[in-house]
Amino acid sequence: MKKEYKPNLSKELKEHLSKQGTLFNFLEDYKQMCSNFKPVKIYSKKDEEKPKNYGELDDEKKRVLKRIGKEYAHATHQLLELALRLHKDKKEYSLIGGFGVLGHLYNHNPKFSLKWRGTADIDLLSKDKLNSYYYKLGFKKIPPERVNKSMIPDGILDSYTLENPYSDNPVKIQDRQQITFKNVNGDIASKIHKDSKIVNFYGVPIRIASMNHLISSKMSIRRRKDKFGIYKDKQDVEHLKSIKKLISARNKRGKP
Repeated sequence: MKKEYKPNLSKELKEHLSKQGTLFNFLEDYKQMCSNFKPVKIYSKKDEEKPKNYGELDDEKKRVLKRIGKEYAHATHQLLELALRLHKDKKEYSLIGGFGVLGHLYNHNPKFSLKWRGTADIDLLSKDKLNSYYYKLGFKKIPPERVNKSMIPDGILDSYTLENPYSDNPVKIQDRQQITFKNVNGDIASKIHKDSKIVNFYGVPIRIASMNHLISSKMSIRRRKDKFGIYKDKQDVEHLKSIKKLISARNKRGKP
């Protein structure tokens, strides 16, 4: 019997996606992420609209990719649940990190949800601490010894990592009050929030940091290659730069 991959959507999210006409698309993408996740490696230099594939994978890497796909699908669901509540309760925040990058890619072309490298983390930047708010939603703080500090950008002053204890695949939320971004001075969170934009991600309004701020933050992170030999943050920067070039070219042609 073929396994069914279905997220346990809250009543609020299910009704919202239905009204937006995106419920079917999200459920189909969720199933694809879980069962046949095939991200792309990087854009081709000759044609930025034709990305290169990951290439041949051995059985171990196929298993890793399948696990990443499931975690990514679950994190995407949790992001939608969280963003819907943040928007409804009028909380001031900006989505950064990997999902911030995906927000811009999705805004350019929704098909990028199934092409992007995936993540299991939700990174939020806020001027005010929102931990008590997250606690009310059922999230719990992760003990410091379980936090992977190598995945936190340089210059971070305050970070709280939380997870959803009611999930088989806990989604980490890093609520960062202050991060040192290159070329950004003063009240960082307020500056980034001011330059951010709202993107309808599967019909859910999500406020994401600007491409320039995301590029700056990604360039400040030092990480090792993953099991596929890829620097994820470097890849994200290349994706954002490619999207910026495409948007610039489109604007010069006078297309909206």
